[in-house]
Amino acid sequence: MKILALVIPLATLVLARAEAAEINVAHLDQQLGLGYGFNPVIGNFHPPCIKVVANQADKTIVSDPKAVVDIKKISSTTEFKKALNVHVYASVFGAAGQASAELSNIVAHGVSSNDSYFSIQVRVEGTREVLSGDIELTDSAIKALKISQAFFKSACGDSYVASLVSGGEFLAIVQLHNASEEESNKFLGQLKASYGTAKIDAGTESDFQTLSKTNRVDIHIAQTGHTTDHPSSLTDPEALLRYAAEFAGKLVGEKDSIPSVSSAIYANYSDSLNFKLALHEANISKLSSQSNSADIMEDLMQLYDASTDRIAIVENALNFNESYFDFDHDKASEYLSKMKKVRSDVEKAAKSCATAAADGGDCAEQDTVAIAEVPADIKRVPDCNVSAFASMHAAGSDSACTQVQRVDKNCYCTQCEAFLKSSYKRASSQHLQSECIGFAANTLVTARVHSKLSIAGTGIWPEVFFNGGKEATIMNQHFSGSSDVDLDTGIDRALKTTSKGSFPIDVTVNACMQDGSPQQTTCKFENIDPSEKSLVTVQSQN
Repeated sequence: MKILALVIPLATLVLARAEAAEINVAHLDQQLGLGYGFNPVIGNFHPPCIKVVANQADKTIVSDPKAVVDIKKISSTTEFKKALNVHVYASVFGAAGQASAELSNIVAHGVSSNDSYFSIQVRVEGTREVLSGDIELTDSAIKALKISQAFFKSACGDSYVASLVSGGEFLAIVQLHNASEEESNKFLGQLKASYGTAKIDAGTESDFQTLSKTNRVDIHIAQTGHTTDHPSSLTDPEALLRYAAEFAGKLVGEKDSIPSVSSAIYANYSDSLNFKLALHEANISKLSSQSNSADIMEDLMQLYDASTDRIAIVENALNFNESYFDFDHDKASEYLSKMKKVRSDVEKAAKSCATAAADGGDCAEQDTVAIAEVPADIKRVPDCNVSAFASMHAAGSDSACTQVQRVDKNCYCTQCEAFLKSSYKRASSQHLQSECIGFAANTLVTARVHSKLSIAGTGIWPEVFFNGGKEATIMNQHFSGSSDVDLDTGIDRALKTTSKGSFPIDVTVNACMQDGSPQQTTCKFENIDPSEKSLVTVQSQN
């Protein structure tokens, strides 16, 4: 008997941008069971056309109920459908039934190029029920078979459910709005690193809280199988990860939990000896399998998804020019027309295939369709915000850009706070170095030094030079005694960034001196808190 696996579509519950005391989990209204008929082309189940005897249903416990966890980024409509386990035909042309309105809209019209999507999926398998031995048709199924092959297939499908696996599944689709590629990859890494941990690290927790507070994250939840718990937040990825990590244990470990059908396995009628005998008695030589039709439909829907993904990219580029670098608009419009024509033809073929399958027929073989790649000159301008800028520019640097501005589709830093990580020491000529990066090339900037010195001695205050003394000598005065000195001094001259748009910073502190003789005095100077007190602020004048 040829056995094929079928994943049951999830019921879904959309979580909006709001807090709730309790979230009721949606469940799949499962109109299926052992012996139910199945049409793989349009994903329809039919009432049983075979006799299912109670003792035929062998129950076996899957060795140690297991949970499979998958956390990944979703980059296309096709991947989105696979994550939702929504049947390819139903998800686009109606009758999906289980997907929420918002998720169905994303499935039908494609993922937004402005957003990033991630899936957190936990699949639990517990008990498996299996039909043993050969099948036997019901009396009504035999009558349907005697009418015609097509009539039988339209009433019973071409396959039947041979096994059911109980358990459940938790799926969360996390939608991150206006995320740069770097921010998106960082977020995915945080999700993977944080899943199942007893305590999420402080930096990741802070990032998650910031996303939640700024309304940049939406979470959509789908679940089969009932647990007594529920997600505690509608927008908090941290709370979501904790719930997902506990889902499997609660589903199989709590007495009030109700496992659901996590997957069905079906077999073709034509593989049964009893069915072949019934065919002979009905004077029908054979019942052709719809498996080839299912493959044709799958190919068509992949073509539909591929064309939809590409159409969305080009339409977005044409409608929001400011978000893309310059490209050939005529070429893009011509490409868009061709892709819409291709998608329209594929849609017609898919509808014809579904209609034929529902009426008991087979899908017609389709000519190969080529889905051309999006024109190479359509490239999205990176997001211009502090977070995205830091991901793109600040790796390996002590600098931190605090303000950005887009100019001619380029994103530049306009204010930088460069923390001087080194501490002042008692030896001569100690350098505290950093660099502000990401400014426009050869642009005028101002600079201000902020620090704190603890001084003891008699002589000339420690001389503090900025950028090797080329820009300014900040301190050079007579001093006697001990004191804590707050240094907050602006550099009183025009400064320029380099041709690469950076601004190097070098603060040098020299030894105390008395009349040119360092032996006649004592001097102590040190930085108290370089992470907070020693920094240089660079501000663009443009």
